[in-house]
Amino acid sequence: MSSGDRIAVHEPMAAGPLFVVSMWRSGSSLLYALLNKHPQVALMYEADLLLLRPAFLKPKVFCDWVERWEFWNDVLRRHGLAASNVPAGISDFPGAFNAVHQLYAKQRGAKIWGDKSPNYYDRLNEMADDFPQARFILVWRDPKNTVNSILRAGALGNSYFSRKGAAHCGLLGYEVFKKECDKLVRRGKPVFQINYEDLVCDTPAVMRQVCGFLQIPYDDSLANLAGADRSAILAGQHHANLRGDTIVQGSRPELAEPALRMKISHYLIRWRQIYGVWPPYPEQGNNASGPPAGFSRLTDMALYRIARLRDRISPLVFSFFPIAPLLRYREFKKSLHELNGAAQSTPPISDFSKPGPVGIARAEQQVRIRGSLFTRVRARISRTRLRAPLVWLRHRGLDPNDVFLASYSRSGNTMLRFMLGEALSGVPSSFDHIQRIAPEIGVQVKAYPLMPGGGRLIKTHEPYRGEYKRAIYLVRDVRDVMLSSFARENALDVLHVRTLADYVSPFMEGKMTRFGPWQKHVDSWMNSPLSQRGDLLVLRFEEIRKDPERSIARCLEFLGREVDPSVVRTAVQNNLLDEMRAKEDRAKTLPKSPGEQGRWIGKGAIDGWRKKLTQQQLRVVNEYAGDMLARLEYPTS
Repeated sequence: MSSGDRIAVHEPMAAGPLFVVSMWRSGSSLLYALLNKHPQVALMYEADLLLLRPAFLKPKVFCDWVERWEFWNDVLRRHGLAASNVPAGISDFPGAFNAVHQLYAKQRGAKIWGDKSPNYYDRLNEMADDFPQARFILVWRDPKNTVNSILRAGALGNSYFSRKGAAHCGLLGYEVFKKECDKLVRRGKPVFQINYEDLVCDTPAVMRQVCGFLQIPYDDSLANLAGADRSAILAGQHHANLRGDTIVQGSRPELAEPALRMKISHYLIRWRQIYGVWPPYPEQGNNASGPPAGFSRLTDMALYRIARLRDRISPLVFSFFPIAPLLRYREFKKSLHELNGAAQSTPPISDFSKPGPVGIARAEQQVRIRGSLFTRVRARISRTRLRAPLVWLRHRGLDPNDVFLASYSRSGNTMLRFMLGEALSGVPSSFDHIQRIAPEIGVQVKAYPLMPGGGRLIKTHEPYRGEYKRAIYLVRDVRDVMLSSFARENALDVLHVRTLADYVSPFMEGKMTRFGPWQKHVDSWMNSPLSQRGDLLVLRFEEIRKDPERSIARCLEFLGREVDPSVVRTAVQNNLLDEMRAKEDRAKTLPKSPGEQGRWIGKGAIDGWRKKLTQQQLRVVNEYAGDMLARLEYPTS
């Protein structure tokens, strides 16, 4: 029984709507996709007309709720409806809700109509008042996993969940949801409650119970996602698990900071003291000493209510403000988001374009005039001591538990960063979102704590500094590094030399990069205190190219993190060289290179120097770096 098997249902429409509600990121979308496969069910997906309820306060002649609703969230387009299908003359919220949701169900030949949305979690009884014959299916999930899922969605670029306070609202809203649920039950409203953990572990049993509650026949096809209609589901990488045919199970990586994890533990104790066995998950013990203190609860609730007030302001504006300026504002906000994303996605050749904590770079990141005098001067200045204050600023706010992915530039750090970041976070890596998972030094303030003790995984090209307490150092044959640097910088037209022959000596002397000579950079790390006390793992780029899974496994072992081998395999396959170059092409916020040689992701050549460097050039390299090459077991001839 798939969504394509629907036939006309001649039974009368259900007397009242069905609402499928959960906290954000808690499984209601999965239940929606499964339940909507049933030919008697046609729920809309996050239509959220309730949020625009203020629009119905206007006089009937000015009540343009259909136009505003469509502008708000593309509800009609997503569900295959048109404004012309909506009966005219409706100016009250319940009447509008009934008309459109029943229209959608009739179009699909179903009798059970309604909406699935987490945005009803704190307004369940308001909906029960408006629709006395409504039924409710409520989905609960382990609050810790709900919070982590919110953080992962934010890391994947969802603008709502990346806002400050989203995870806090997800936690505090959990009890608000519970109180709304209990009030419905006391009022005698038909409420059926399920747990997300049970839904994914024993889908047939849960779906059988759901069908029993709805008094519709159960079919085994409802226990998987094959054939599910997901056309109305909003776009976004955070819904990727719904796109396949298999229900995703298993644990997800922790993104919550230790303080947030402890706060969750405190609230779990409090809730079980009040509500007994609720919440049903997690089943295991708790490492908190007791419930949160009274002042902490007051503060948390005040912050929650401020955040929820912020959530109410936006739909209020969309209910009354003229649509034309709202459209211009939306376009401006989109362009601003792309601008900021470009500033945080990747640094160009100049250090002054690299994002820093004081925001120096954001405007200059957009200067892409190839070969301009300003670009060349900026690149030259970035190689002087004038950059020292900026470097100092970028290293403020580091945590002793932070772990660094260090390398000389053009050494494969980006590939390692994408693979390791995805393996640790479970979030697919992309240029548009990587700064939340494994940021560059200077933009780590909003990164998720992937390391034990709340540390972050931070990329750096700087030589060893005292602030670095633990690191993975990636080294690449200097001859291939030099060729890659020359190709990219020459393509960007920021060099004052034009030939490779003129580039070799200055490069080996450290004059062509802001990070000094390669051999001194490597030595600063390999002879650092980290190396002496066992807090440094040295990897060769060539090893990653040859056996990336083993290299990532070594990194995870060094970091003390256990990750399922299948997760590692997927992270590696998603970030091999060809996939990385494809991601560069798809990136929305990454400045585009002027040509193949100027690409951010190079060809990853190994021993490419053998065909491109002359014997004289090789002698220059050996003069400066021969000892270090030998120490790293690279050939010196």
